[in-house]
Amino acid sequence: MLMPELKPEERLIVALDVANHETAAQLVEQLTPAVSYFKIGLELFYAANRQTAQLVVASGAKLFLDLKLHDIPNTVSRAIVQLVEIGASMVNFHISGGRAMLEAAREAAERRAAQLGVPPPLLLGVTVLTSLAAEDLAAEGIALAPHLVVEKRTRLAWEAGLDGIVCSPQEAALVKEVSGGRLFTVTPGIRQADNADDHSRYTTPAVAIKGGSDYLVVGRPIYEAADPLAAALAIQQQIKEVMLV
Repeated sequence: MLMPELKPEERLIVALDVANHETAAQLVEQLTPAVSYFKIGLELFYAANRQTAQLVVASGAKLFLDLKLHDIPNTVSRAIVQLVEIGASMVNFHISGGRAMLEAAREAAERRAAQLGVPPPLLLGVTVLTSLAAEDLAAEGIALAPHLVVEKRTRLAWEAGLDGIVCSPQEAALVKEVSGGRLFTVTPGIRQADNADDHSRYTTPAVAIKGGSDYLVVGRPIYEAADPLAAALAIQQQIKEVMLV
């Protein structure tokens, strides 16, 4: 799938990393139509089942289901069919699940989307979680530095036919280099200066865009703000200013 042409305001994905459907629904109401993309992760998906996901799709916004699928190929391919039916525009997988798993998921997503007459979701590979540093990988027996793990897993994702990579903002340029610019980048760990939270590898919106990030995933700086809409618009403005330079 070709990388879509993105307007500055389309590059922000707001993470609905909240505990229940009611809170998420309030945020969606506050932020649409200014925000066109929302992410639902494990906590909210488990808490609300499909309810919030269906709300996002019904609002006209795009939905990123951040469930990081990782299982045997048959299980993952059956799961992705369910996510296509929900209406997800973007889903992700742990690349460490292997090429057979990734290829099975891609084939199942494309087949079900064709049956429904809808575009298939963009398929993302998760390289290394942004909460992990070199010492964390070493504790798992992985002697490579994080950027080398990202490089190896990016190559595998490209060979398996995925569309993009979830990576640290600091590794977005590496993903572009390894894939020849053919994989797009979705980068969490976006924070304003001096507010890293639990991301070991993070950066600001402006630096992330300059570094090769296509989509920025932002959660707490928006939903914990006194005015979430103002916070989202401020980040969109930073993106626009960088892209106009």
